[in-house]
Amino acid sequence: MPTIAQLAGSGLIALGVVTSAAVFVHDILRWRVTREIPQGAPRRLPPELHALAAIATGSGVGLLTHWGLGLAAVAAHGALAYGLIRRWIEGG
Repeated sequence: MPTIAQLAGSGLIALGVVTSAAVFVHDILRWRVTREIPQGAPRRLPPELHALAAIATGSGVGLLTHWGLGLAAVAAHGALAYGLIRRWIEGG
């Protein structure tokens, strides 16, 4: 039987990954529309959503394993969201 911490940790990880993936898909679609019809592009979502997703993921990992791994998950998620993926989308 899973504990409350395990259930909460799993839920937080899922919430963080789904939120970040949804923002990523929105950014890609926005980028495609901007290339074809610049005036028709939807508004950009705030980048703070990636930070909240990283915190949720790190908190979930911290609940499931150890707080040190939770901090590492926050750092890795943030680096992917703000660094690699955003540069890949913007082509820079």
